[in-house]
Amino acid sequence: MNIEEFLITDFQTLGLSQNESKTLLALFQLGGLGEVSKIEEKTDIRRNKIYQALGGLISKKLVLKGEIKGSANTFRLFYSNPSDLISYMQKSLTIPIEKAAERSTQNLAKMTETVEKTPQEIWMVKGNSNIERIEKEIIDSAEISIFSNLIPEYIEPVIPNLQNAITRGINVYLIMLEEETEQLKVSLDTICSEHLGINASKLETLGKMIPVDTNPIITPILDNLGQFLSIRPNFLFIDSETENPSGLLIIKSRKDTSHSIALQTYNQDFISSFMYLIEFIQSIALNLKMLQDELFPND
Repeated sequence: MNIEEFLITDFQTLGLSQNESKTLLALFQLGGLGEVSKIEEKTDIRRNKIYQALGGLISKKLVLKGEIKGSANTFRLFYSNPSDLISYMQKSLTIPIEKAAERSTQNLAKMTETVEKTPQEIWMVKGNSNIERIEKEIIDSAEISIFSNLIPEYIEPVIPNLQNAITRGINVYLIMLEEETEQLKVSLDTICSEHLGINASKLETLGKMIPVDTNPIITPILDNLGQFLSIRPNFLFIDSETENPSGLLIIKSRKDTSHSIALQTYNQDFISSFMYLIEFIQSIALNLKMLQDELFPND
């Protein structure tokens, strides 16, 4: 593209039609002042279309008409300075958008008070970038608590959001492997209020140290918990103890994390059921953590 083509494209981005853009550029090339016949020579637009374009430019207060005595077909740019011209065009575009955005926000807020409430569904989210975006939205909308079992790969992109949540007084609870906490680039204190760390590598050793007569009972629990901790689903739930919980359950692809999918949900039954399962596993983990600390006090 040459400089004229770039200018015409940019003028259209700034709110002009193609013919208005070409006409405005022609007037600028004519020194800011020109008759329709001269504009016609500089463009590929038919004369009747030039008049239409000039009418649009006049209504946008970019062009003035007939200021030379006896020449009704003479037009000039309202702003001859390039900086002033573009600045005015930009303001003409952004001010209506800002007003429309503000008005729409207010009107939609009013409408939500009367809109029919529909049952919430469970939504599927594909791709890491979309998952990260939903993570941030969920964390930023938390009002009471955040309960997370995310691995570092999913925590890193939302560290600023977790830190803001802590600043807002949100209780952030993380369940992570001890070895995973070492991968984080920030201190745990800055991203959570409470933390439960389990060392999966010690579970096998822990099983061997328990009396033989209880091993048939304990060993399967340790094995299953170890597997859960190693290949566990990743979840992020907020305000699960309220009537308006929401969350994200991430199913990580073992081959390629970019192919991971997630289930976004506002379904209270789904979240309550999953939280019951997590709390059950958490109670086992807490007791094993206490036992682990007794058996490995210096680790």
